[in-house]
Amino acid sequence: AEGLILASVAAIGAVVGLGLRPPLAIGAVVCGLFALAHGHAHGTELPLGASAVGYVAGFLVTTAALHGVGVALGMIANRDTWITRTAGAAIAITGAALALS
Repeated sequence: AEGLILASVAAIGAVVGLGLRPPLAIGAVVCGLFALAHGHAHGTELPLGASAVGYVAGFLVTTAALHGVGVALGMIANRDTWITRTAGAAIAITGAALALS
């Protein structure tokens, strides 16, 4: 799952950095597969004896907050394509560097 997570960071960063606009269906399927990899990785990290409900609730709240911040920053940055593409390229480079390390 870790390799797929790193691939997701590099791929999504590259899509944003290159300004690609894949069809909605393709984007949804690809993001869904990446989400499954992330969810699997987090699910396998559940500590023994921990409350699964509390653990999942924490991830849900944190994920919602991170997505909210991401959407807000995206709306602000969307006014300037250079910022959006630079951020995407930086994310892609970071994902690739982590995969190679």
